[in-house]
Amino acid sequence: MSAFGTLFREMRLGKRLSQMDFALACEVSPKHISFLETGRSKPSKGMVIHLAQMLQADLAGTNRLLSAAGYSQVYSDQDLNAPAMSMIREALEHLLEGHLPYPAVVFDHEYYLVMANQTMQAMMARMNELGARFPARPNFLLSLLDERGMKPFVVDWENIACHMLQRVYHEHLAGPFRDQPNRLLEQALTVPGVPQNWKNHVVEHLDYPAIPFTLNLGDQQLRIFSTIGIIKGLEEALEGRDAGDTFSVTVTPDKAYGPRKPDAIQRVPIKHLMGAKRWKAGMVAQVQTEQGPRHVVVAKVGHKFADVDTNHPMAGRTLTFDIEVIDVRAATSEEIAHGHAHGPGGHHH
Repeated sequence: MSAFGTLFREMRLGKRLSQMDFALACEVSPKHISFLETGRSKPSKGMVIHLAQMLQADLAGTNRLLSAAGYSQVYSDQDLNAPAMSMIREALEHLLEGHLPYPAVVFDHEYYLVMANQTMQAMMARMNELGARFPARPNFLLSLLDERGMKPFVVDWENIACHMLQRVYHEHLAGPFRDQPNRLLEQALTVPGVPQNWKNHVVEHLDYPAIPFTLNLGDQQLRIFSTIGIIKGLEEALEGRDAGDTFSVTVTPDKAYGPRKPDAIQRVPIKHLMGAKRWKAGMVAQVQTEQGPRHVVVAKVGHKFADVDTNHPMAGRTLTFDIEVIDVRAATSEEIAHGHAHGPGGHHH
C-alpha cells in the first residue's frame, strides 16, 4: 500500500464511510477507490483535491494528501504577521478591540494562544505578578489545568476544566482523524490534579451561550460574561425589525468607525513596537500610550524609526452587512439601566 493509499484510507475510515458509499459520493467507481488505496492506481493532482473536498478535509489535511501522492502542496501555512495575512489579522484585531473592555483571545486549532486583546494581556500580566508562569506561547487548555498557570485563579476550576476536556475530546471525535490518538488530550490528562471523572462530569450552565468564568486576582474578582457591541448604523437599521426578517444594510463611516484621519500617522522608535522582532509595512504592533496599550498598523519601517497608523482598522470604510433576525425581545429594566444586553440568568458583574 502506498503512502497516499494508507493516508487516504485512514481519512475515509475516519469518516465512517465504506468504499461503496464514498465512491458514490465522489461519482467514481468503487474499484477506482480500491485501486487508489492499494496503490495500484496513482491519482492526478486534481483527483487528490477532489477526494480531499469530499472528505471535508481541512487545508492541512489536503496538503498531507498531496504530499503523500507526490505533489507539491497548494495551501501555504503563513504566519499571521505576514503581509499577505494583513487583512485576516486586521479583522481579528477588530474583533478583539470590539470586545473591550472585556478579555478576548484567539486560539489556533490546538488551543495555542495566537492573539489577545489589551484586557486579556493585563489579566495575564497580573497572574504573573501573583506567581503564575506562562510559556512564551501559552496553550489555553494546558495553562488552565496547570498549578503554575491559571488553575489557582479559577474559582469553579473543576467545572471549567471538565468542560474544556470534554470539548477537546468531542472535537477530536468529530474530526477526520478520530481513529488516531488525541495528542492534546493525552498531554492534558498527564497534568497533575486533572479530575478523574472529567468525561462523566455534568457541566453546569452548558446551555448558556458562554460558560460563566470567575477569576480571583488578588483582591479582585472578575466574572467574565458575554456581551454584544454594535455600531450606530447597524443598531439604527435593526430598529423595528421582527424575527424572521432578512435584509442587507450599508453603513457609512460616520455611523461606523469614523473617517480616516490623515494626521494619525506618527513616527515612533522601532524599539517601542511590541509584538514581533522584525517589522514590515502592514503588520500590527502594540505601543504604549498615555491611555494605555494601543494597537497600530505599521505603515513604513526605517532603520531606527517606523511610521505607524493609529486610525481604527475599519476607519473610513463603508461596511455592508447581510442580516437575518433570529429573535426579538424587549430589554429588561436592568439592561436599560446598564446600557447593554445580559446573558441568561441576568448580569454577572
